[in-house]
Amino acid sequence: MKLWRSMKSRFVLFAALLLFVITTAGWFFTGYLTELAARTVKKNVADANLIISLHLINELKRIEGAAAAVAGSPLTLPVLQARTPENIAKANNILDRYHQSLEAAACYLIDRSGITITSSNRNEKDSFVGQNYTFRPYFREAVKGGRGRYFAFGTVSKKRGFFAAAPVKDKEGRIVGVVAIKKELDDIETKLNQYLWFLADRNGIIFLSSLPEARLKSLWPLEEATRKEIAASKQFGPGPFDPIMAKKITAGTETAFKGKRYLAAQQQTPYDGISVYLLWPMAEVGMYRSFGIALTALTDLIAIGFLMAVYIFRRSLRERGQAAKELQAYADQLRTGAELKSQLSQIAAEMQKAETLAALAQVFLYEVAPLTGISYGAFYILDEQDGLLKSIGSYGRPEEKDEAGPFAVGQGLVGQCARERTPLDITAPQQGPVRVTWGGGQLYPAEILLWPVLQSDRVLGVIELASLQPFTAAQRTLLENLMPITALNIEILRRNLRTRELLEQSRSQAAALAASEQQLIARQAELEEQKELLLAQHQELEKSREMMKRAEERSRAILNAISVGTVIIDPATRTITDVNPIAARMIGLAREDIIGSTCHKFICPRELHDCPIIDLGQKVDNADRVLLTAGGAEIPVLKTVAPVLLGDREYLLESFVDISEQKAMEEDLKHRMEELERFTKLTVDREEKMIALKEEINALLTRLGQEAKYKIVE
Repeated sequence: MKLWRSMKSRFVLFAALLLFVITTAGWFFTGYLTELAARTVKKNVADANLIISLHLINELKRIEGAAAAVAGSPLTLPVLQARTPENIAKANNILDRYHQSLEAAACYLIDRSGITITSSNRNEKDSFVGQNYTFRPYFREAVKGGRGRYFAFGTVSKKRGFFAAAPVKDKEGRIVGVVAIKKELDDIETKLNQYLWFLADRNGIIFLSSLPEARLKSLWPLEEATRKEIAASKQFGPGPFDPIMAKKITAGTETAFKGKRYLAAQQQTPYDGISVYLLWPMAEVGMYRSFGIALTALTDLIAIGFLMAVYIFRRSLRERGQAAKELQAYADQLRTGAELKSQLSQIAAEMQKAETLAALAQVFLYEVAPLTGISYGAFYILDEQDGLLKSIGSYGRPEEKDEAGPFAVGQGLVGQCARERTPLDITAPQQGPVRVTWGGGQLYPAEILLWPVLQSDRVLGVIELASLQPFTAAQRTLLENLMPITALNIEILRRNLRTRELLEQSRSQAAALAASEQQLIARQAELEEQKELLLAQHQELEKSREMMKRAEERSRAILNAISVGTVIIDPATRTITDVNPIAARMIGLAREDIIGSTCHKFICPRELHDCPIIDLGQKVDNADRVLLTAGGAEIPVLKTVAPVLLGDREYLLESFVDISEQKAMEEDLKHRMEELERFTKLTVDREEKMIALKEEINALLTRLGQEAKYKIVE
């Protein structure tokens, strides 16, 4: 009896010691897994915080650079110096262009007194034109010569936005106004909605968030005085700024939100008092902890079962031999369990080092091969995009099978295993498709095992293993316990790869932004040079316009002073460009009705392309011509045509004198000369007849012996 009691005491002491060792080992193993998951979570938090901050800062820097560019544009300053329609149109042009390119809510120009004089939303019902923004900090900062940056809720638009402002300076460097750009940042919230984050000020007022119901609320409770002060500033609207958390969160600590545990992180931004707060779920850590606890509990249960069996076997003297055998079996099982934990820990640690899915597959196959005695292995991963199972790693695969797959779900044994989500076991596959190649030839495996890799009943891949010997129960247990670890590592690695890809994209965008800023600075310097050149050219152009205006006025004065009809014709278009009052009276139309008309068939009877000067190359100098009137009458004129240079173009100067009266007098003179000639002819005939009569009378008197009466003069 004493011997039995002594043996019982030793058994109880051994059982307690064994359970203590197993529990302690499980506790350390659980702590290792938890610490591993915590490190992974912290790395993911840091990467996510960096991605959110870079996206936000890059977009805000782009808006600030645009505000500075508009402020330095030569189209912005003139309207602040003289609000003429032309200058306002120039300012509207550049504000509209930047409004479209930035997809901004509004681009507007404020004078030094704080009144908005023009805006890209000038035609909308919530236009900023006429609004006074002296109460806004971004205006006060810019009007002092700095760059204004401000997150605020619009007092007119009633929408959230980031306001960037830059001063507009004249040639002497005096600040005459401010350019402001408002950009709504909803697109950033949408782009980064895969994270739970908040952009808040030092008081915890949430301005941006991936959680829509949290916007314009507070992260933690506020004192009543602070709440009233924030509402009075009009920065975030009227309130009431209800808190979404029960207390202020601290970076690096766990916090509860909506019934779940999160790791809180805070990232400062370059903007005064503005920070990015990120909440990362701790479910991954809990999953690792639960796995370690479950594994420890499983080992404890095995040990307890073993100890209970030993206790029962020791009490049964009749079955001492069988108890000894079963005790040895349980001891072997216990050793197998300890070895199993060690093997699982070693494989899990090696898979954690893999940086690609292919590397993880190779680690799995190379670690499993010596433990299970496989001679052939293949690792298929389910592609999330096309839904195909693709080989990413192999062990002992012949050359002709290097390109095995891909398989659709349900296609072949690999696809069938993925569809059924349960292991497939094929024994003695004589002359099957899988062969083990070695230096002396080829062998066929005794057993082929296909095992799905599952995560929450979701297929991640399929592992195909073949052995020249049937798989033992211990080997199957190893594979069964290894599959959840493999699935977990695949999920973590995929998430890390996606995070790394997003980080690289963010870095590329940051580099591109830096290059764009350099180009913008160079472009701004180039625009300054062009501005000076354009100003000089503008001054020269104004002088030329003034000289041309004076020359034109002198020409018109001379033209109006000429006492003959004068018309100026553009030879290129054959149109009348100017006419003096005398010519207008002769044509019978007002000056404005004549200018712009074509000369042929209007004041000249010649056909188109039959002009004596333009087409026939004739010279007209005091030549008799005909002038057509508005009523269709023809006025005889004495015309002279000469080329003249007005400005930098050559015109034809036609001058003509109405010779209607001269023509009438010539006709009358001609008629009178003809009458005189007829009268003269009649007179001569009569004289000749008188002379002949006198000669006859004298001859008759002579025959009568009388003296001749008439003396004939020859």
